[in-house]
Amino acid sequence: MATTTISASRTEPSSFKPGKFSTPTVQQALTSFLYDSHGPTIDNFLIETEKKTGMKREQLFLISASIVSLYLVFGDLAHTVCNLIGVVYPSYVSVKAIRTDEKTDDTKWLIYWTVFGFFSLIDAFAKGIMHAFPIYFLFKALFLMYLFMPQTEGAEILYNNYVDPAVTLFDNWRNGKAKSEVKTEVAQKKK
Repeated sequence: MATTTISASRTEPSSFKPGKFSTPTVQQALTSFLYDSHGPTIDNFLIETEKKTGMKREQLFLISASIVSLYLVFGDLAHTVCNLIGVVYPSYVSVKAIRTDEKTDDTKWLIYWTVFGFFSLIDAFAKGIMHAFPIYFLFKALFLMYLFMPQTEGAEILYNNYVDPAVTLFDNWRNGKAKSEVKTEVAQKKK
């Protein structure tokens, strides 16, 4: 079997064999992310953790994700942990985007924060939702990751399909345009 060098100290199989419930794009993206360089401090921490535990990064990630998932369902501070998932990484990359001269990365993260704010309004009803849907914060955390992951571009999709049309409808209503004019304008924007 052919191997691909992932880091100076490891090699991983280059052929992909998906599990029963996985898709190649998700598993490949995760593996790529886990073995990409994230700076010497994080890279060394991951290498040392692998050595100490005798486990691969994928296994460590799955164990960590399972613990966080269980906490999001049963933990007392699930709301806080969920919001940290949706704020810490996006805040970090937003600051990095602001530091660049590139405008597209600024726009990408501005869209994320707009969608984040738009859908955070649902949190006003979180306690009521939790009674009917006890895994709300787990799904919210997955939703927030869907929004900011570059593989999904979820924020852009929701912005273009829901947030921007809703703001356009509001602007047109506020400016006194007729309903037919509003529908025409929204349809033209989608094209």
